[in-house]
Amino acid sequence: MVRYELARDVYEARGALGRAWTEHGQVILDAQQLGSRGSEALGWLGRGRVRWAERNFAEAITCLEHALGIARQISNRWIERRALAHLGLSYRALGRQEEAAGAFELALRIARELGEAEEATAFGDLLRRYLTEGRVDVAMALFEQAAAPGQTSA
Repeated sequence: MVRYELARDVYEARGALGRAWTEHGQVILDAQQLGSRGSEALGWLGRGRVRWAERNFAEAITCLEHALGIARQISNRWIERRALAHLGLSYRALGRQEEAAGAFELALRIARELGEAEEATAFGDLLRRYLTEGRVDVAMALFEQAAAPGQTSA
């Protein structure tokens, strides 16, 4: 978890995407050695965010699909919701609007199940504003910051 948070909160936030990519990769390797599927999913989620920030949307989707698959295997709805939200952003960036809408809709449904619906709606409005203004780095930082307080053990 410390490696994941270092990559997310320090490297990604500062735009050191290469270092974040490497650190998230180490999260995956360490998690596999420890048998921690939740931490492995977080590593893939982080790698997906990094590729998205680099505008490598196809590779972001691949990473995020790994995170989503693991989250579903271990029934971790918290990680599943975040992977789906990031998948929606990646699909939308590639013009795959139907897939984006489906991912966002499912992420919102899970948010409601987790009791995060009101926060998710307000967050979505703010995120949309930042993306419309072209402030992608601010939007992604906001996304992670908003997600962190509600995190359950992974």
